[in-house]
Amino acid sequence: MIIAWLQLLWPILTTPSFAIEHAERLVFSHYMACCPFAGHNASVDALQHEMELAARAGIDGFAVNVGAWLKEPYYQDISLRLFKAAQQSRFKLFFSADASTGLSASEVVDMVSRFSGEQAYLKRSGRPVLSTYGGTVEWYKDILDGLKIRGITIFFVPNSHRPAHAKSIPGSLIETPDRVTIEGILADLTFSDGLFYFGAAGRYPAIAQSIRVGVELSHAHSKLYMAPVTPYYRGLKQNFRVFEADGFTGMEEQWKAAIESKADWVEIVTWNDWGESSYVRPFEGESTIPLWDSHWGLLTAHDAYLNLTGYYIKWFKSGVPPPVTQNRVHVFYRPQSSSQCGFISMSSCPRGAADLRDDLHIVAETNQPVTIEVTTGSEHKLFSGGSGLHFYKMHLSPGLLSIVAQSGEATTRWEAPIPYASKESEATTFNYLATSLDLSPSTQTHRP
Repeated sequence: MIIAWLQLLWPILTTPSFAIEHAERLVFSHYMACCPFAGHNASVDALQHEMELAARAGIDGFAVNVGAWLKEPYYQDISLRLFKAAQQSRFKLFFSADASTGLSASEVVDMVSRFSGEQAYLKRSGRPVLSTYGGTVEWYKDILDGLKIRGITIFFVPNSHRPAHAKSIPGSLIETPDRVTIEGILADLTFSDGLFYFGAAGRYPAIAQSIRVGVELSHAHSKLYMAPVTPYYRGLKQNFRVFEADGFTGMEEQWKAAIESKADWVEIVTWNDWGESSYVRPFEGESTIPLWDSHWGLLTAHDAYLNLTGYYIKWFKSGVPPPVTQNRVHVFYRPQSSSQCGFISMSSCPRGAADLRDDLHIVAETNQPVTIEVTTGSEHKLFSGGSGLHFYKMHLSPGLLSIVAQSGEATTRWEAPIPYASKESEATTFNYLATSLDLSPSTQTHRP
């Protein structure tokens, strides 16, 4: 009889806590501790404002990327201010240790030991959450062992790039892993509580497919899965490469992959990686900002990515498409033409520029029918649709770009701040400009 009962109980006794305790669906954003919007000396108030912006969209917390600790003490100072900024709110923080910069296991142990007791530090099953960007199995185990010596047991959700046994693996499978690659990673991570897939650099259909497979296999191994959702990617310098996003289409496809596959958590990649153009941190009315004295060149607003993401966050958390309550139009375009890349030095164009499509993308998010009149250069087009979410696109023509949108008695007029294919557009270095136009009861003109 005892043996029979043990046989029945054994699957339950040996199942990780994740499989027993259903994970609340949460959404985070990858926050680069190196690079606050207000700089290394960003005040607690400035950091608190960033958290408020994220929370308004439905984001529950930041995964704080730390690329150095003892060698670059400002990471410690910024982390301290981040936790002070979050302490009076429900906004959560947890560390994402970045192995790509040479961060040591002892440094990770120190940062988690110092801050995991903070009220704002995210806990799962009563344990502080730790994620990573990259890392080896040996590095992970050194971190876990070092924390256990200090009496800390973490909830570990690493991002592993490759199976330990793989001596070499194509870059495409590191950034958009297939089924075999993910199976190999999970076989190595028997000691982890979950798996995080960073995403970002890759064609969005491949990222979406990696999400679906990652959820399936992680759940089969009784592990939590944290999916990425990325707006756009264009690196700089030695990482000068680009992947087409087709406006918001790529982000929507990733959101749908996370929703339909029932991912447990989502990490928006990123909040503020200015160098890779994957940021969703809004510019709050500004179309361009030469942030940090143009350290990354002229940055263009990505506000519409975050604004529209709010709808999908509600959908992800509830499992049901929410009703559209907003009345606005989201505009996405890349001011710099990619057609030039066939005629100028390729050093001036990012790798992957041949796959770029110079289109204007519009998403109408309205609670009543809408008409949208677009003028791009000498071309004109009229779009119309009912209430809800509607996606439109039109190929860009050189010259001025303007939009007139009308819904009911509300009308808004917008003129693009940077003409497409203009000399001025070259300063944007193939980045998207994404802005949202509110449809108000009276006519407005937007010249951001």
